[in-house]
Amino acid sequence: MSRPFLFGAFIFILILTLPARQFIAKTLNMAKLYFHYST
Repeated sequence: MSRPFLFGAFIFILILTLPARQFIAKTLNMAKLYFHYST
């Protein structure tokens, strides 16, 4: 594997995980709120 390919794959994964990270953060926030109100 060449370096440019790895670099491109890294950027591609980064772009793909950006919305996922926001979704995970929102889900964690909701879980925290739910846990806070349920106890």
